[in-house]
Amino acid sequence: MQLNRVEVFALHKLLQDDSQVAQTVISSSVRVHERVRIRAGFFSVLHLPRRLELSRELQERRWPFRLKRRRGVGYFVCWLEERSLCLEAVIERGECPADLVPELFT
Repeated sequence: MQLNRVEVFALHKLLQDDSQVAQTVISSSVRVHERVRIRAGFFSVLHLPRRLELSRELQERRWPFRLKRRRGVGYFVCWLEERSLCLEAVIERGECPADLVPELFT
């Protein structure tokens, strides 16, 4: 599967301090191995191609957000696990909308 709009948005926010890494990860060569909708958001596992070497310095990254109109609060988080990049959206307060789209986040 390819990255969806919310995954791309989240990765841009999480990797914004390293635009080269962000562009590489968001490229078409990265595939979504697994995408699971959870009660508080979603969880995705992104398969990284062999040629893509992400630094071990890419430790867990977190970007807090607010949901417009729903008074929700949460965060995106990503971390490396061997040849995969795990990405999760967690809504800590408020309801998770049925359709998560980038326009909902501030």
